[in-house]
Amino acid sequence: MVKVVITRDACQKNSLGKNKILSIAVKGHANSAPYGQDLVCAAVSSILTGGANALLEGYEANPNFKVILDEGNALIERTNEIDVSDNQETVLETIAIMLKTIEESYSKFIKIEEKSKN
Repeated sequence: MVKVVITRDACQKNSLGKNKILSIAVKGHANSAPYGQDLVCAAVSSILTGGANALLEGYEANPNFKVILDEGNALIERTNEIDVSDNQETVLETIAIMLKTIEESYSKFIKIEEKSKN
């Protein structure tokens, strides 16, 4: 089972009118098929890798995010609250929406929990 925890700021809204995402943590394996054939894991990995690349694009010298992408363990976490662009906020929301889309179709293999933090 892939477990996703999306942590949002309880007080601050982004330009989309949603509470800002502070972090997206992902742990586990879907085990929906044999290793190398697991489409759920492949989809989650692709979403996270592409999203992380988009967040860091152009910010290599001063990244606004801590990114860990290991097998069975991933973290995208805000490191600099002030300098996060609207584009980066949109990328974070897109990652969350894409993961939720996977959960809608494959809820036996992925669970998403949203938390608020002050």
